[in-house]
Amino acid sequence: MTFRRFLAWIVEKAVEWLGLSLLLVAAKFVLPTDPDSFRSLGAFTAGMNSQLVSSLDEAVYMARAFMGGSMGLYALKLIEAAAYLVGIQFYFWSFYLFTSIFACLTSHRGYVAKALLALVVSAVVLMVRLRELADLQSVILAGALMVGGLIVTALSALFGQWLDGRLSGKKAPAKKAPPSPRRGVRLDFSQ
Repeated sequence: MTFRRFLAWIVEKAVEWLGLSLLLVAAKFVLPTDPDSFRSLGAFTAGMNSQLVSSLDEAVYMARAFMGGSMGLYALKLIEAAAYLVGIQFYFWSFYLFTSIFACLTSHRGYVAKALLALVVSAVVLMVRLRELADLQSVILAGALMVGGLIVTALSALFGQWLDGRLSGKKAPAKKAPPSPRRGVRLDFSQ
C-alpha cells in the first residue's frame, strides 16, 4: 500500500464514520420502536411518524433544558455522541479498522466487495460480542443499520477509489472515440 492509498483510505474512513454516525442519528429519529409497527406498511409509516414526532419533542426539551434552547448545539452533541458510539463500539470493539485495512491491503481490484465483506465480518463480531443484550428492538436496529451501513460503506469505498485515482494524477476516464470510417478500395458494381 502506497502512502497515497493510505491517505485515501484515511479520508475514506473519515467520510464513512460520519456517514455511519448520521445513519445512527437518522435511525434514532425515524425507526419505530413499537414492535407492532412492523406488521404492515401503514403501521410502519404511522410508527415512523410517531417516532419522528416524539424524537423531535425530546430534542426540543433537551435543547431548552440543557443547552440554552440551541437546536444547533443539540444536533452537534447528538452527532458527536453517535460518532463516539460508532467509533468505539463498531470501529474498535468489532475490529472493523483492522478488517478494513486488511481489505484495502489485499485488493487492487474488487475493493468495494472486500470492503463490504469487512463490514459484514465486523458486524457479526460485534453481534457476537453483544449477544447478551439482544432484544427485538436491538435486532431491528441492527438490521436497519446493517442495510444502511452497506450502502454507506459501498459509497465511501467508491469515493476512496476515486480519491486514490485523483491523488495519483489520473484524469477522468476518457470516452472512446467513435470508430473511424474504413478507408480502402471500394468496388462499385452499379454500372
